[in-house]
Amino acid sequence: MMNIKPSRERSLYLLLAAPLIALLCVFALGFKWERDAAEEVNATLTTLTRDGHPVGNHSLTEWFDSHTTQQASSQWDDILVATDGLHIRFSDVLPLDDEPRLEPNQPWADAEIMQRYAEQARPIIEAIKRVPTHPRPVWQPVVFEGFQTTYPGLDETRSINRLLMREFRVAVDQQDPARAIHALQLMPKVADAFDWQIGILSDLIYFAAVEEHRAQIRESLAVGFWKTEESLLQLREQVNREQNLHDRWDTAVAAERAFLLAEFGITSDGPNHFQQESQIDFFPFGLTDMMGELLMERYQRWEDAETIKAFEPWPPQARSLRHEDGDDIWTYSILAVPVSNAEIFLDKFFGDPSSAAARFYRFELNRRWTLTAIAIKQFQKRYERFPNELSELSDVGLTESDWMVNSQESFGYEVGKGGKVAYLWSVDYERAMGPNGEPVVAMERPVASDHRNEKIEKWVSEIR
Repeated sequence: MMNIKPSRERSLYLLLAAPLIALLCVFALGFKWERDAAEEVNATLTTLTRDGHPVGNHSLTEWFDSHTTQQASSQWDDILVATDGLHIRFSDVLPLDDEPRLEPNQPWADAEIMQRYAEQARPIIEAIKRVPTHPRPVWQPVVFEGFQTTYPGLDETRSINRLLMREFRVAVDQQDPARAIHALQLMPKVADAFDWQIGILSDLIYFAAVEEHRAQIRESLAVGFWKTEESLLQLREQVNREQNLHDRWDTAVAAERAFLLAEFGITSDGPNHFQQESQIDFFPFGLTDMMGELLMERYQRWEDAETIKAFEPWPPQARSLRHEDGDDIWTYSILAVPVSNAEIFLDKFFGDPSSAAARFYRFELNRRWTLTAIAIKQFQKRYERFPNELSELSDVGLTESDWMVNSQESFGYEVGKGGKVAYLWSVDYERAMGPNGEPVVAMERPVASDHRNEKIEKWVSEIR
């Protein structure tokens, strides 16, 4: 009788060994990928450092110190403290919420209180005037801690902005254009002094301060406050400055990448360095080198995406970025060694680049919107009528790009019955109407009876 036991044992061993061999091959492949990824991460970190980009908390501190000035830090500290004290003093009667809109030919209910407020604000306003301007923003003691970094002083500038806005409104109520111009001039001065450009949040705070300045100009145009072309020219000087949003976007992305590298402990100390140094509690296995490579590639994709850098509203192509990354993350997590559980949490650290880029685009769009509104009033003062169409604004020095939303469409424009008021409307951000779900300029002038009612001033401006 043939002895088949050894043969059966060999078959059994082969059956047991096959999955082990396959598993070892997978881990060997993952180990190779990890080693290659570690080399790529270190090469990228070296390049970023060589090119002067921050790559962690320490280099963020050095970058911030070199891009700011301590020349007027103490003066701005005093202004912030005094402004906070003033707002506390008036908090019961003038809470820090949305101010009522200026209305044409309507008495101002808070005029008496605001006058008392403005009188006590006068020393602070004089102090703001005395602070010397500097090409670099003012230094403040920021402690960089990855995504947990806070911005002392930056959030508080909202109080200074509110103080200057109220000063401007008092000037409008008292029909004092010179005082109004001075108040408006100080608003961008404060915004520029704290324009740190250390990430998207920092930029959004700056955008909000500048937008408040522009909103006050549009409201004052709506109530027919400006009477001379000279004052309108001064307003145009304040709004004319166009920023290089491409460079600003690249700087913001570089800072966001540095926050992430600091958060996950990714430094240039060698392969697998950030597995041990990560302080993220929900990454018990750390981040793999392949995951680190992917994260850095994602930020590079944010920076390089021309559809985003074009700053068109909500570019549909940008929406595919996060979807593409999802498959990569899942694959890398399975094959990398050791296995990381990071894919569950990574979206916590990434917003949608299209929405962030759209906010940059909207910042420039609102500048053009405000500039065009001023020019319409300037045209009316010069020719004693409103322009019939926006192309006539070339007579007061505007170019076509100033009244265009993008390369295809311009702002909406209409002269009201009787020629006493003109309407200029921008992109409708409250309701998507384009073929790809993007907001566009409405064909007909939006009216307050529409479902958007009280928010209509966000994209419709009146000029009187």
